[in-house]
Amino acid sequence: GGSSKEGSVVKCPRCRGARLVCIDIQIGEENVRLHSCSRCDTRWWERNGERVVLEQVLNLAASTRR
Repeated sequence: GGSSKEGSVVKCPRCRGARLVCIDIQIGEENVRLHSCSRCDTRWWERNGERVVLEQVLNLAASTRR
């Protein structure tokens, strides 16, 4: 078998821990993912595979509440 993104392990950027909780959320037409490290409680967001800050996620949510 070839390598795939499914098999890759995401690690915490702060402590390098691999025990993460990942929650996928759809906001309007966009899919975002919250990552939370069970080891050091660091949290970060991704949209379309790119890291985004919480403010961007909140702005996206606010723009879909019309």
